[in-house]
Amino acid sequence: MPSRIGTYAFLAARLRTRIGKLLPDERLEELAKAASVDEALLVLRGTRYERLSGPWVSTGDLRAVEAALRSMEIDMHAELRRDRGEPLRSFIDALAQRLEAANLKDALRLWFDARVRGGDVSVRSGYLHRAPVVHPLDLDAVLEAGDAEGLVAALAGTPYEAVAAAEARKAVEAGSLFELELALDRLHFRLLFDAVKALGPVDRKVAERQVGLEVDLINLAWLVRFRAYGGMGAEEALSLLVPWGAPVDAKAVAAAWDTGNLSEAVGGMLGHRGLRALAGGAGNELSRLALIERALRELGLIEARKLLAGDPFTVGVVLAYLRLERDEMARVRAGLGAARYGAGAARAREAS
Repeated sequence: MPSRIGTYAFLAARLRTRIGKLLPDERLEELAKAASVDEALLVLRGTRYERLSGPWVSTGDLRAVEAALRSMEIDMHAELRRDRGEPLRSFIDALAQRLEAANLKDALRLWFDARVRGGDVSVRSGYLHRAPVVHPLDLDAVLEAGDAEGLVAALAGTPYEAVAAAEARKAVEAGSLFELELALDRLHFRLLFDAVKALGPVDRKVAERQVGLEVDLINLAWLVRFRAYGGMGAEEALSLLVPWGAPVDAKAVAAAWDTGNLSEAVGGMLGHRGLRALAGGAGNELSRLALIERALRELGLIEARKLLAGDPFTVGVVLAYLRLERDEMARVRAGLGAARYGAGAARAREAS
């Protein structure tokens, strides 16, 4: 295994340069107030996001712009893994698999709409990212699968084959992709933690903390969804969570489930991250949970900046770079969405 200095010296300098070119908050705030997508794209002129005007002008469909953003993020991971040695290359691949799984989820939703609900997905299917991300997926074969067995065959030879074999028929019978998508999330983190285990001891400690934060975020999102919309009990909800995150106090969650005080249980679960106090704040249940989720995301950015200020010769510089890039892209996506649906104009009026 190469030394940490040999692995990260040049890479760290390069990524720090890129981080220095991220959009300033002022520009992102201006984007968030744009009254239309055209105005938002004017705010982005002269940046790497200027290319998003192409799909918007040619289609007038925000989904085409969002697809272009996803492709940008995929390309970012592909460039980062290029010429990297092991085990770093496989770790970056495991991080990129999140994007591959998200793309596959989109394809599965289209397949489900077409095969189960009889919908027309011809336009939306054009927005899928078809170039390889990590595994050689044939998304057209997925879309063309005639039934659950055909879907399994379309995913043969990939990590997704086993998920489809276990969940596709049940999804068709239940009329919902809910558990199949949950299984894809669990698969992502299993592959990611397998890649973490292959890292050296210093890198492994850094990666476990950062990936654990991602697990906490997704588990919080799923708990909120289960409690508000899933119509399930606490025991079933807990059984569906992604492992490897913060320890869950099953008794506290179960006790809070029926009383509607889930934020208290979640706050206790995340007490080791200093977020317990947020659970008892003002507002209703969903607003407190949303506040915890925002705090977790902000904590991720704080962690990224700590990594940049610490040992420069660890995988932390890669994780910090990807976290900051991902946050910027999320803010760009949110700004464009707000501009498309009028929320940006409303915020601009409130600020004036």
